[in-house]
Amino acid sequence: MVKSSAGPDMQAIVVNAFGGPDVLVEQCVPMPKPHAGEVRVRLCAAGVNPVETYLRAGQYAQLPELPYVPGNDGAGIVDACGANLPSGAPHVGERVFVAAARARRCTGTYAEFVVCDASAVAPLSDAVPFEQGAGLGTPGLAAADALFVRARVRPGETVLVHGASGGVGTLAVQLAHRIGAVVHGTAGDVRGRQLVERLGARRAFDHHAEGYLDEILAATQGRGVDVVIDMAAQANLMKDAKVAAVRGRIVIVGSRGSLDFDPRALMKADLDERDDAVKVRASLAGVTFLCIRGNHDRNPAALSGYRLQPWHGGEAYVDEAYPRILFARDGSVFDLEGRPAITIGGAYSVDKRHRLANGHLWFPDEQLTEAEKRHVEQVLDRRRWRIDTVLSHTCPAAFVPQEALLPSIDQSTVDTSMEDWLQRIERRLDYRRWYCGHFHIEKQVGRLRFLHKDIVPL
Repeated sequence: MVKSSAGPDMQAIVVNAFGGPDVLVEQCVPMPKPHAGEVRVRLCAAGVNPVETYLRAGQYAQLPELPYVPGNDGAGIVDACGANLPSGAPHVGERVFVAAARARRCTGTYAEFVVCDASAVAPLSDAVPFEQGAGLGTPGLAAADALFVRARVRPGETVLVHGASGGVGTLAVQLAHRIGAVVHGTAGDVRGRQLVERLGARRAFDHHAEGYLDEILAATQGRGVDVVIDMAAQANLMKDAKVAAVRGRIVIVGSRGSLDFDPRALMKADLDERDDAVKVRASLAGVTFLCIRGNHDRNPAALSGYRLQPWHGGEAYVDEAYPRILFARDGSVFDLEGRPAITIGGAYSVDKRHRLANGHLWFPDEQLTEAEKRHVEQVLDRRRWRIDTVLSHTCPAAFVPQEALLPSIDQSTVDTSMEDWLQRIERRLDYRRWYCGHFHIEKQVGRLRFLHKDIVPL
């Protein structure tokens, strides 16, 4: 939000109302001042990204408060520094680029000056023009996240950048090539394909040409690619599934609409080997794991291959391939060393809107249905609302650890229906102890304990 100040002014592009390009208005606004841990950059160029058009149009999950100055990317010269800068922070007069998409504070780069976290600013070589430096931020973060966080690309793997001649695509090609991956890319014109090959791609294919998917498969001797980085999933996702290798990974960076998709296309690729790898390692431990589903998890009751079987007085879903990994049925009461423990899954859907807005998967059955909640309550009715131990994924609303919440998430957008329902359970229930997780924190609050990495005896 643009705030008033008694200091000097500057020119900036300001959005006073959501709408079309005409809402971008040049105005004279107060020049921002850096706080502790922040720097101010005199901008010589600003980066423009697709997400900024969605924000400007009011078509995004989390919208800025009006009025505001758009932009998270730019390049220029450090003009002023706040106190208590971290070691290695840029100094006044240094050429830098700004990559503030994940910064705690960014006053907007569609302006003469921007203030942001010092950690969101990095040195820019004299050999790189400001115009190019301004294009590094959001595209670079997106490319690195897709390759190294989501896909976990390794040297020697084959990567297809589907739509490689744009901002994110060109950086993804270079980063994957730099770590020793075999890179292929696609582009819609000759100039784009020549650029993609100059940047390190072994082959660049015309994604408008009939049969180009067969050419990609031929280039991998029919094996397919280990990783697909997709810039336009609404047009490409079914195609990605065709060229993905067995146990390949598809990462969606962009999607500009809905699509008609057949999930069976992914069965051939057997995507996301991490799930199987974790289950194999867990099975080798020689112990039995009782798991409680949370967010990012499908309900095992809805998955083929899982069957419900009795275990220690309760019921759990089991995949015959991994008989030592059990997924508790919600509301089951298990006898654990003579102490009854009820299990309740479901999660604090902090990123539901973010995932849906960015084309990522979100499963409606991550949360308990009303029927499943009634089942839990009926089980407690039969037990006269007395139990020794509660094992849940998330926690009652009154216990949510505020210090563990993500500062970048607007908490007013979060679905807390599970926590609210658990709060009603907790107020009524006579219990001895309650264990939960989800928040990545170790903490004891009365009879309730948050677990992250600790192992505690029951």
